[in-house]
Amino acid sequence: MGRLTSARVLRVLAISAIGGLVTLAPAAGPGGWDHLGTGATPAAKSLNLVASALEATPGALYVGGKFTDAGGVANADRIAKWNGSSWSAVSSSTEQIANGEVFAIAVAGGKVYAGGTFTNAGNSGADNLAVWNGTSWEPFCTPSTETIGNVKALQVIGPTLYVGGDFQDGAGIDTADYLLACDLATGDPSPTTIDPAHPFSGPVKALTATSDGTLYAGGRFGNLENIAAADDVAYLPEGGTWHAMGSGGGPCGCALDAYVRGLTASGTDVFVGTEGSDVDGIAQADHVAKWDGSSWSAVGSNTAGTDGWFPPSTNIYDLAKVGPNLFATGTFQNANGDARADNVAWFDGTHWHPLGSNGAGNGPWVGEGSALALVDRQLYAAGNFTSAGGDAKAQSAASFSLTQVIAYPTPTVTPGPSAVPTPTVTPSPTPTAAPDTTAPKTRLRKARINQAKRRATFSFASGERGSKFSCKLDKRKFKPCTSPKTYKQLKPGKHVFRVKARDRAGNVDKTPTVKRFKIARRR
Repeated sequence: MGRLTSARVLRVLAISAIGGLVTLAPAAGPGGWDHLGTGATPAAKSLNLVASALEATPGALYVGGKFTDAGGVANADRIAKWNGSSWSAVSSSTEQIANGEVFAIAVAGGKVYAGGTFTNAGNSGADNLAVWNGTSWEPFCTPSTETIGNVKALQVIGPTLYVGGDFQDGAGIDTADYLLACDLATGDPSPTTIDPAHPFSGPVKALTATSDGTLYAGGRFGNLENIAAADDVAYLPEGGTWHAMGSGGGPCGCALDAYVRGLTASGTDVFVGTEGSDVDGIAQADHVAKWDGSSWSAVGSNTAGTDGWFPPSTNIYDLAKVGPNLFATGTFQNANGDARADNVAWFDGTHWHPLGSNGAGNGPWVGEGSALALVDRQLYAAGNFTSAGGDAKAQSAASFSLTQVIAYPTPTVTPGPSAVPTPTVTPSPTPTAAPDTTAPKTRLRKARINQAKRRATFSFASGERGSKFSCKLDKRKFKPCTSPKTYKQLKPGKHVFRVKARDRAGNVDKTPTVKRFKIARRR
């Protein structure tokens, strides 16, 4: 969930080429799935409890969940790394996530961000969101004593980490319900909505981003930013405001009225996994549908072409895409009447198919699939299952070689140098982008004046993501500040608060936002 391009999709060459993930041997199980190493002994399973999160990076696949001692490594608790042949710890012996569960992982700037339902990661006081800086776990995006509730999704876009989950008032910000933006450089938190009366009204369980930097959020919410059709899934263009994804009939006026738990992007297309059917009124758009930036379409159909491929009682928890191939996992049984089509499936651009089996005619595993990741020609799955593909060691995490189902082209061999010298080509000059000279507009989102405590708190934002702010009270000088800004022990009388934004290009709002208020004298 920490990628700008297709979620959980990252092509990595074999270790013999550039030091990436090791190319795996053929699948060990009769149903095509393979375990990821073993535990402390060759007969032991590598994971003892559920795995809930996957994040692929060059050289490592990060796995998160409830497990302890992944691969028999004592320090690999609840988050660990798999390099294609062996497990290693993220934490040290003194820096563990010692309880709860890791539901989301993002990697940026050489740091690892973990979100979940844990407390006091590495004895640092970091609850539910923590960053591994290479030495220790530390709190992130939580100023002073404020906290963030349960975290279920993470997404990095440029300089910002987006945090979704089940929480309200994230990092102490009134309007940061269920989704919070965190500056990767400073750790400063900020809300993502403008209308204080209509923030996210329910959990955000899935995040992804398209190639143009647009953020997509899915979960169970309604009327986001007072937009009637912005229910359960919505998008936020870079530097813009939230938008609905189409509209439809029924009481909600929305195209989709059901829980969304799975999202992935490919270019500017977004694939949505939901427990709902007939997205945008399309009979075949059941549980998985495509949004191209302006309209919805179905992703395949049943054999007859009259309905969706997935059965009615389906929950899609994750999606991954590369080329024309889309992979889905969650909880479903016997999709399209195929006994092997349980809990994980594959769309080849035209039709859906089962993906492997248990080796005896049924689906690869019993239990839900929670996360997917693609690395080169290997699909990784994590979830709550005790075996995969008939491989008894493939508990909670497994891999599937895609060469079993996809015909990859034979690599082209580049001929040796010709005796005729290659002519020199002078490259054309690269166009220079016009400099940004437009100043950001500063907005005051909320002012809370507590007369009893003589305290004033102001929440503010700007129209440009990544902006910095300066604040001043009365005749004091402008000083750097972050939202929310609180002033305490204010003297009775009239006061004036001013705030101005400065964007990443250095442009400063020359008309600071002003809020005048009064602290009453005590009687």
